[in-house]
Amino acid sequence: MSSTNRSLPLFPLNVVLFPGSLLPITVFEKRYKLMIQDCLNSDSKFGVVLIKSGSEVGEPAVPHLVGTVCKIIAVKYKDDGVINITVKGEERFSLIQTYQTKPYLSAQVETLDYLRLQDENPDYISMIQSKFLQYIRLMIGVEGGWIRNINLPSDQIDLACMIASTIQIKLSKKQFLLEQSNIGDLFAAELSLIDTENDRLRDKVALTLLSRFTVQ
Repeated sequence: MSSTNRSLPLFPLNVVLFPGSLLPITVFEKRYKLMIQDCLNSDSKFGVVLIKSGSEVGEPAVPHLVGTVCKIIAVKYKDDGVINITVKGEERFSLIQTYQTKPYLSAQVETLDYLRLQDENPDYISMIQSKFLQYIRLMIGVEGGWIRNINLPSDQIDLACMIASTIQIKLSKKQFLLEQSNIGDLFAAELSLIDTENDRLRDKVALTLLSRFTVQ
């Protein structure tokens, strides 16, 4: 696994960002507006980290040790001073040391690569895609909708990150997924979660359909 050390501004949030995912952020605190402007004046990158303790507003929050580097891809300045940005997740990182020389938190970080599956089995990837597609269909079915097909990535890292970003689970579980560096371990954890969620959603969809056809 290759890695690179670098300094990175941090934005602690109640969200887990995965590589390749898009995230809209509303920036209204003075310290983070300064951070965004500093980022735009350099490489437009900062780190998103899930808050471990504390809150998004007020005193600096304590972040988890693994987060995701993101790049600002869209900026909109509002008349009231609020800045709306959209960022895209890039590589993961591990915190080495945090420091604060400006109003916002920064850190020395080590960027992390994913370890791919040693022997990529097309049938295994196809099975994961099938179960994930079923999950998406069930999620839509709970709302009364239906979809025929979705184009899912075939690349193992892209697929694993898409699943982790999409599945609706507790933030603590998402953070656990983010911290998995081996794609095999990440897929194994995701399959367990998907199977559990699919069982739950099937029951929910069945109850939804039953309620529609039950004579009041």
